[in-house]
Parts: sequence; structure tokens; C-alpha cells
Amino acid sequence: MILVTGATGTTGRHVVRELSAAGAPVRALVRRVERVAWPDGVEVAQGDLADPESLAGALRGVEKLYLLAPFEPRLVDLERNAIDAALRAGVRHVVKHSGLGAAPDAPMAIGRWHGEAERYLERSGLPFTHVQPQSFMQNLLGSRQAIAAGVLAAPMGDARVSLVDARDVARVGTRALLDPGHEGRRYVVTGPEALPYAEIAAQLEAMIGRPVRYADVSPAEARQGMLAAGVPEWAADAINGLAAYHRAGAGAIVTSVVAEVGRQAPRTFAEFLRDHAAVFQGR
Repeated sequence: MILVTGATGTTGRHVVRELSAAGAPVRALVRRVERVAWPDGVEVAQGDLADPESLAGALRGVEKLYLLAPFEPRLVDLERNAIDAALRAGVRHVVKHSGLGAAPDAPMAIGRWHGEAERYLERSGLPFTHVQPQSFMQNLLGSRQAIAAGVLAAPMGDARVSLVDARDVARVGTRALLDPGHEGRRYVVTGPEALPYAEIAAQLEAMIGRPVRYADVSPAEARQGMLAAGVPEWAADAINGLAAYHRAGAGAIVTSVVAEVGRQAPRTFAEFLRDHAAVFQGR
């Protein structure tokens, strides 16, 4: 049995579906039992990474764990809870969903959080695989209203970023769980091309058939906009920190992990846009 935490999120739900399609026994961990259209045969367990006692039942009979914690300041503590529970349950392999540039001394908060959690997992003695994805193409879906109004705003300058489709990240995580030989490995997962945001805006414009202008805003302007939209201060600061990491050139890395580990060609940004055209076009 394979347990997937964060199973209703952007990547987790695709991991569940990939595992199910491969015929693997899979259990989805959810905080609330909701009406989610899971594939036939998927088990659902209710639990919370913040409540270690709730994880014992979810991990009963589990041999492998896809560990994905929510984006929040407690990430290290949440993943420590899961790792400790996995040790007690006799789990044999943990695939940790991490992040690009993860390291305890990373220049951005999200990189430090993931780096600390990675180190804790490594020191636990559990066989592990770290999956470190680039920023998701799906993040742009949250800006669809602004894009429809003709503006893609980001504090990115002319930096190139190898955005990756979350479905490809899920594919890599799935193969790391199912195929032999991935223990002790660290996989940086990117899209097949590094694009500047001006090009991203141009492709959005061509797809929706209306002008889309890239607005290169300052970090302060980006922070103000996020706070006005209801983003918590800690999250706005963490997102700005990641943007600074990308502006410094780290976001331009392109790897072949999706093809080599996931055994399929990574989706291009144009393919992502075609798959989500109705959303961006407001249909």
C-alpha cells in the first residue's frame, strides 16, 4: 500500500491518479472526507500532519509514502511528524515532495524549510527520494482574471524560468515510488524550456486572442498586490524570496528528469495552455 499526503492538492491528486492507473494500491490522506472523484479502488484515510496520532491508522499496512506537506511556515514540523510516524509504522521508502534549491542554508524561506525537512528525513534512516520541482505552470491559473484583463504582473525582470507542469512532477514521483533504484536520489524536475515572462505573456496573448502585457513590477509592488489580494504576509514574503532566487538565474535550469525518470516527454508551456485554454479564456 502507498499513502499519498496532500492528496487533494495540485500535485498530490495527480500522484493518486497515476498510482491508481498503474494498478498500485493507493490510499489518499485527507484532512476532511470530501466529495472528491477518486478513481475506483482508491482508499481514503482521514488525518492531519499536524496531529501525529491521526497518522497511525492512515499508515497501517503502508510500505511506501509520498510526503507532500502544505505550503506554510509549519512545513518542517508537519513533515517531521509524518517521518516519525512512518518510522513507527515500518514504512520502507519515502518520496518527499520538496522544492527547487532546497537546502538548510538556502537564500529563500521555502528552500530552507524543504532543506531542513530533507535533512531530517535523511537522518531518520528511512530510504528516501527527494523530488525537487520548479515552480508550477498551474500557478498561473490563479492569475487568470488579471491575465484576462490584459496583464501578467510578476517581479521577474527578464529572468528565464523553466516552469513545469504539476502532472509531470506527479509522474516523476510515481515512478520513483514504483520503479527500483531511486532510493537516495535527488531529482530536480523542470519543464523542457526556460522562458522569460515576456514570452509567457506573448504565448498567453496568442492563446486567448487578446492583448496580454507583461508588467515587471518591483518586489515591493508585488508584495503590496499579494497582501491586497488576501495573501498572508509570510506567504507574500516567501513568494518574493523565491522570485529573487529565480531572478538571480537559478530558475533557468532545465533537466531531463521527466523524460528519464518519468519516462515521458515533459509538457511544454504551449501544451499546458492548450489543455487549460477554457480556463484562461473564461469559458
